[in-house]
Amino acid sequence: MIIYGVWYAFLYFIQAKFVFQANHSPLKLIKFIIFLVVFYVSANLLFNLLITYNLHYLISTFITVGILMPIRFLVSKNVVFK
Repeated sequence: MIIYGVWYAFLYFIQAKFVFQANHSPLKLIKFIIFLVVFYVSANLLFNLLITYNLHYLISTFITVGILMPIRFLVSKNVVFK
């Protein structure tokens, strides 16, 4: 669990500084944490839904990533780091 915390803290600062050129604020950090939880739950729900329809786990993984990755980027850009 500690490594996940370190990784997501690193990810937050890298995205804020280099990807979206945004300044740090406590509100952005809170939005980032909510963003992580929402997309973690969404990814698990979508993956398990695809698995229930007897899709191979690798195909389910690619579909989940393919659907959620562009949405994650747009939400990061327009909501979290705006």
